[in-house]
Amino acid sequence: MSRHLPILVLFLFTSIFSVAQDTRGGLLPDTQVALLDGSAAAEDLNVGSEIWTWMPGEKPASAKVTAIRRVHADSYILLKAGKTQLGATGSHRVVLADGTLTRLDTIKVGQQIVSWSPKGKVDLLVTDIRVYPASLIAYDLTVEGHRTFLAGGVLVGD
Repeated sequence: MSRHLPILVLFLFTSIFSVAQDTRGGLLPDTQVALLDGSAAAEDLNVGSEIWTWMPGEKPASAKVTAIRRVHADSYILLKAGKTQLGATGSHRVVLADGTLTRLDTIKVGQQIVSWSPKGKVDLLVTDIRVYPASLIAYDLTVEGHRTFLAGGVLVGD
């Protein structure tokens, strides 16, 4: 039995290490994600749910959620841009007005992020961003295709 101990220790180390190194982030459970026929809270989505995806310069398209991972977080960020509000972990990525993806915890008041309307791209000015300590479960969605989608009215990346 002792000859299996090194394998067990290696397995436990790599499991812990991969969780500690995770940088994908997640959405707050009640963050609304744009569906083909309305919206749903991140916690209510399932693998196979059809959501809207979009990249600036391209037409919106539907895509399926291919995976949902629950992520433990010790804090979250609430970003406000006018009437739009996004709640997510700091490592979740957001699309800036220039089309680049950046972590939510690097965005500053005054920067522009992207939303979408039937008329096309809408740039939103970030008016407030705050970090709140809280032990919570966030939802990391993986989406086929573009891998960007609307959550909380903001274009985010998986």
